[in-house]
Amino acid sequence: MAYFIYNKISIGLTIYYDLRFLEIYQALSKNCDIIINIANWPSIRKAHWIKLLKARAIENQVYMIGVNTRGNVIAPIRKSKEIDIYNVYTSIVQKNREIFGLKTDRKEELYEKWYKALRK
Repeated sequence: MAYFIYNKISIGLTIYYDLRFLEIYQALSKNCDIIINIANWPSIRKAHWIKLLKARAIENQVYMIGVNTRGNVIAPIRKSKEIDIYNVYTSIVQKNREIFGLKTDRKEELYEKWYKALRK
């Protein structure tokens, strides 16, 4: 689990299988506005990949960028041989977090008790 800051924007990094583990995204979203998931999902499971990306975005109030080596490319605002450029508005992330208090409603200490109880 890693993240970095670029132009004052916190960006988390994950790989394809991480999408199955929502706790990783909860942890990253505490510091990140955007989380990138690099994947190699086959087209037969593409619908699952897209649904998981959307779920992680909704649950964590964060932009999810999915990069699938087998997927379709969304149209960028600018394109060149070296790089494609997309608009991302982190102010939308902050606004959604203010309107919907998901981050403050989480009860991590309670979830920790449940995890420990289930493992016994």
